[in-house]
Amino acid sequence: MTAQGKYADYTFRVEETPSVSKVWYEDRGPNVLRVHYQVFRTPSRREFLLRHFVDATASDRAEAQAMIPKIPRLWERWERDGRARKRRHTTKGYYYWTAPLGTFADDPLVQMELEMMIDLSEGVTK
Repeated sequence: MTAQGKYADYTFRVEETPSVSKVWYEDRGPNVLRVHYQVFRTPSRREFLLRHFVDATASDRAEAQAMIPKIPRLWERWERDGRARKRRHTTKGYYYWTAPLGTFADDPLVQMELEMMIDLSEGVTK
C-alpha cells in the first residue's frame, strides 16, 4: 500500500535509542489510550520519526511499527484534531510536530474483574 496525500513523499525513520519518556495513560472519552510511542514530523527534512518509549514492550514496538504505512495518511487528520502539536526546537529553532500515540487499553474494570477471577481460581496457598 502506498501513502497518498500531503505527506506521501516523506521518509520514515525509527529511532534506535528509545525515548526517556515512560508509558502513560490518557482518558479518551469512553476509552483509555496507553501511550507507548511518539511520532515526530519535521517539515524541513520531509521526515517522520518514530520513537519508542523506554518501557515499551516488544508487542508495543511491533504494533507501533505496523502503523508506519498508515501514519502519512492519518497525520493531516491528527493535525486538524489537535492530536499532533506544533513545537519549536529550543536550540536549533526549526519547527516540528509531535503526536503521542499508542493502543487503546482494555476496559480497566473488565481487566480488574478478570484478574480477580484468576486469583480466586488459583485458591489460597501457604
